[in-house]
Amino acid sequence: MITAKIRFSPNFGQTSVMTDDLAAFRDDTADADASRAPVEHRELLLFELDGAMFGVLAREVSNVIPWRAPAPIPHAGPQVLGLVQDAGRIVVVVRHPSASSTAAPAKPTRIVICETRHGLLGLPASNARTVESVAFPSAPAHGELFESSAGASVYVEPERLGQSLVAPSPA
Repeated sequence: MITAKIRFSPNFGQTSVMTDDLAAFRDDTADADASRAPVEHRELLLFELDGAMFGVLAREVSNVIPWRAPAPIPHAGPQVLGLVQDAGRIVVVVRHPSASSTAAPAKPTRIVICETRHGLLGLPASNARTVESVAFPSAPAHGELFESSAGASVYVEPERLGQSLVAPSPA
């Protein structure tokens, strides 16, 4: 129980003074605020595929284009859906933004084109929603869940996803 001592002053009327219990409580909340991890805000493009929400750094997105069927690539891995061309650029389209599924997406209507060190990577999407500032307690990892205005979403890191598609160079 928090108590307060009341002190009367003839010049200033009634004044309350904090007891040690209340002062300790206020000190505890100040310590809790100071011990919180720094928050990192990132601007993410939120998009949807097969009922799941995903987010990718907005600065890595080159373009969002209407869906077109990718041309198959012979001997490509199971994560690669094929190639599309956008404004004279070749884009490798993956089957799924989280790289957790090798099944073809149900109904993509868009391709989110991202720039990576290895070239352009296309992420299938049924809906590109919005760019939103999302707070993370630390740098997010590919596949990590986060909370956005659209609900629970999965963080997509195109660079890591693209790296998983590149064959290791011969030794």
